Amino acid sequence: SNRLRREVVQSSHTATSWCAVVLSIFESMGRLPIFWLHYHQNGGTWIATCAAAQGERFLKPFLTVNHRAIPNYLNETCHSPVPCKLKAAYITIQNATFTAIERAFDPSVELCTGRFLYGTAIMHPRRFLHSALRHRPGMHPSKMLQILHGERIPKRQHHHNLCAGDKPYGDNDVNLDGQYPQYDNFYVRGLSGFSAYWLPPGSVTHAHFVAAVETLHRFDVILLLEELHLHVDQLVHTFGWQRRIVERPPLSSNGGYKPNWMNWTDVQTAWLLELNRWDLKLYEIAQRRARQLSKAAAAR
Repeated sequence: SNRLRREVVQSSHTATSWCAVVLSIFESMGRLPIFWLHYHQNGGTWIATCAAAQGERFLKPFLTVNHRAIPNYLNETCHSPVPCKLKAAYITIQNATFTAIERAFDPSVELCTGRFLYGTAIMHPRRFLHSALRHRPGMHPSKMLQILHGERIPKRQHHHNLCAGDKPYGDNDVNLDGQYPQYDNFYVRGLSGFSAYWLPPGSVTHAHFVAAVETLHRFDVILLLEELHLHVDQLVHTFGWQRRIVERPPLSSNGGYKPNWMNWTDVQTAWLLELNRWDLKLYEIAQRRARQLSKAAAAR
């Protein structure tokens, strides 16, 4: 809350001294608190379930959906995230161990290497493009392509309070622009902060890709959903989670949900893959890095 933030800032302790307290507490535990970057439709429910089963204490206030705790931190906005040093202080006050976001990650204010363990999970961009479409009932592929081609101008490029865009995310051609970043280099945008996330379609560049790669290389845990079995050791040895918990079958938040029957055609998919070339390159690098991290974790 704003009151809590003022109390922390006005305390006789500086932000630096608060971080020293954070480090001392978690060093005694043998592990730093976890900061999870959740990409929509990329294993967030499974990670949250594993974290809860492991006994992680979520930073409050967090999201609750259908009585299920989702560790997304709520006292911040998409365009103005809580700086990581201040968030570390909140974690100390609450004796929390885990926090998450489901929005663009801003490395300029949220990346404090050595104060958090950072983690994320992604799937292959081609698979995600199809998964994201099926999650949007009533949206025809051609309508989203009109946005991505620039034939229809998004009505709102900046969604200051809704991190992923306006509901109903394109259902029946209403608020169609609300989710276009998911179909245009979603992973690169998601590692590049709010402003880059809401760049117009086709605006992601090589410079954004390079910056995203640099940020990703500073993450401690990287999971690829297609080969999750290869990366269990990261969760076991880096996070300290029990193997019996993380080897459970992955859960989905879409239980009982009837997916959209629509799909991209081969021609549409080929065009989308070209548009998402930076995500494809990022995935290749993430795959190599994830395997390196898993190998190192298994060797501990």
